Amino acid sequence: MSITAEKKQELIKKFALHENDTGSPEVQIAILTERIRNLTEHIKANKKDLHSRRGLIGMVNKRKKLLNYLKRTDEQRYRKIIEELGIRESAGTNQ
Repeated sequence: MSITAEKKQELIKKFALHENDTGSPEVQIAILTERIRNLTEHIKANKKDLHSRRGLIGMVNKRKKLLNYLKRTDEQRYRKIIEELGIRESAGTNQ
């Protein structure tokens, strides 16, 4: 369910804004997206695992907040991260 340290470092390296960047919204969104994808597969296999489902919902909400922040502050970076990660936009955000 969790991501490996190697995968996390790979995501940090790919989405970092500078050399020691681990906390920018892009990096956080990329890591959350990977964790969401892994947990989604787990939920599909274990439909009754409600504790993991609750954690998944929390991660999706956190990612949504980070995406909203990024869209508010820098639309170009927002579009880039959406495209690179393949995250679809919800119907309410296209205005």
